Amino acid sequence: MKVAADLHIHSGLSPCGHDDMTPHNICGMASVKELQMIAVTDHNSVGNLRRLEAAAQDYGIILLPGIEIQTREEIHVLGYFPTVEAAEAFAKDLALALPKRKNVVKLFGHQWLYNEEDEAQGEVADLLLQSIEWDLKETIQRVKAFGGVAVPAHVDKAANSLVATLGFVPPDLPVATLEISGRYDRENDPMMLASFQLIRSSDAHFLRDLLEAEEIYELPTCSREAMLAYLRGGE
Repeated sequence: MKVAADLHIHSGLSPCGHDDMTPHNICGMASVKELQMIAVTDHNSVGNLRRLEAAAQDYGIILLPGIEIQTREEIHVLGYFPTVEAAEAFAKDLALALPKRKNVVKLFGHQWLYNEEDEAQGEVADLLLQSIEWDLKETIQRVKAFGGVAVPAHVDKAANSLVATLGFVPPDLPVATLEISGRYDRENDPMMLASFQLIRSSDAHFLRDLLEAEEIYELPTCSREAMLAYLRGGE
């Protein structure tokens, strides 16, 4: 079946995310745009996933639990998990590798945690938009250890990407899928990424930027399990 999905969205927990990016606002906009599945992937935290899961259920949308990790090399990697509980267990492990630096709101922005009514009930004190102690390969291994799938993010962008940092995509990288931005020319493939499966997501920090129902996945069912299998390369 055809599944319209956007697998890279930020809530107001990410300091770069707009304050309007609350659980119900995100899921409401996804519904308006006729998306069947979304992943909210905040920087180095999954603090809003439980509220997002409830909001997604209200709108009849599948939430794929996710996170965006910044590795030691400053490469962004998306991690997707079968359950919110698995994502939370991974995030607990990741928190031990996150430097204890306080967020400076005036410089980076708020890191909101929301309640069931979409009200900000607090903030994460430590800065989330920073590199953890794990390198790229260790990050991928740890995501897999919690039943997840790692997908290097926006590999064609000029910052925080594989190509921007390393100059190329290692051919032996233990992943099946790479994320590209909407600007990447899939047909001509200037970065020679054809040996990997490519997906496109919005990396939305504002409600208006969520994808329309245009990135279509051919899956046996509209489910987390089917999407994870697809991202693993059809295992």
